[in-house]
Amino acid sequence: MRRFVGLVVVVLLAIGAGYVANRALIQEPQPATQVMSPLMRRELVDRVVRTLEIDGKAGRVVLPVDRVLCAARVFGIEPATAVKVVDVDVVYARTYCVEVKPDNQAGVTILVPIAMHLGATVRVQRPADGPARQADVENIFPSRLRYAATKDDPVDRVLKEDVERRFTELPPLN
Repeated sequence: MRRFVGLVVVVLLAIGAGYVANRALIQEPQPATQVMSPLMRRELVDRVVRTLEIDGKAGRVVLPVDRVLCAARVFGIEPATAVKVVDVDVVYARTYCVEVKPDNQAGVTILVPIAMHLGATVRVQRPADGPARQADVENIFPSRLRYAATKDDPVDRVLKEDVERRFTELPPLN
């Protein structure tokens, strides 16, 4: 009987060790958010949000409506070695935008990753919905950032909360 109990314990330990080793090998990678100073990240978030909300052409790439409120989370830049905002050519961000209807009510919403090309004229790219999405992700985002662009992140909830808070701050209609 002791041998049987000993054998069961050894088997259970082996199964447990195998499970732990297997989980370590197949564990999903974590979103690769580029390292940058908090100030630089904040300035880039502000630039992305301002551009989407003010520049109708840029905003319509994300959500084809007349007026939007947005929040953003920057997860990468090009060049990756830039240390100042003025040196950044492309900002990669997850954006949450909500249509603002004429009566200041919320309309259509979208959570989408974008690439914002900065310069004299700003150009925004986003992956299409549907079958072309994967090919667009591969064309728009560098390989080191594709996971961060496409993987849902609990932090995205904060983007939605930020936009909802800003809705409450809209001035009343006269």
